[in-house]
Amino acid sequence: MTAVVDTNVLVSAALTPGSTADRAVQVVLDAGGFLHSADTMGEAIRVLRRPRLDRYCSAERLEELIDTLVANGREVKIVE
Repeated sequence: MTAVVDTNVLVSAALTPGSTADRAVQVVLDAGGFLHSADTMGEAIRVLRRPRLDRYCSAERLEELIDTLVANGREVKIVE
């Protein structure tokens, strides 16, 4: 299975462990099917590193998610 996961879903997964979003992201990562473009990954990283998220989730958890996405994702080139 492969999937492109919206940034909002990634943020929801980070902020609410065990949620539907978190489980969906985990399924895609476990299947080795997380796809992203350089732009979408850049957006996700920028959003997940916003300081206002620190009050909802530890910076360590956010960085761990970013590291997991980068390590387990496959970059695809977007062709218009």
